Amino acid sequence: MLSGEVRRIAESICEHVSSADMINVSDIKYSSHRGENFKNGLYFVYDEFSNVIYIGMISDGKRTSLYDRFIGHGSGCHKHSTWYNQACTVRFFRFNELNTEQLRLAERVAILAKLPVGNDGNTNEDRILSMLGDAFVK
Repeated sequence: MLSGEVRRIAESICEHVSSADMINVSDIKYSSHRGENFKNGLYFVYDEFSNVIYIGMISDGKRTSLYDRFIGHGSGCHKHSTWYNQACTVRFFRFNELNTEQLRLAERVAILAKLPVGNDGNTNEDRILSMLGDAFVK
């Protein structure tokens, strides 16, 4: 169970990602889903029933983008995951203000809130509050 402050942070993160455009997995292309607009953010993967089945983070490093996570990296880094064949759509939200460590923690908070089948929920709430508390105060 999430504490009140961590729950508020989780809701804010999830609202940001849920506000992003829905992208069909089959429409993810090198030409349109690579580059700065698809880096330094979180993505939610949905099944055919609009259930969040996986939450992931994309840093701002080389060869990392929404395209790279699903299609690139040879066969795509998720293609061998058990949930991958259930993936229908994705929402990606770029968090410009977060550094890599904060983004990693934001991913963990969202996972704790949504409990998708493709992720585990292990993280520490005190660490979340110390790293993300100020970034998501409404």
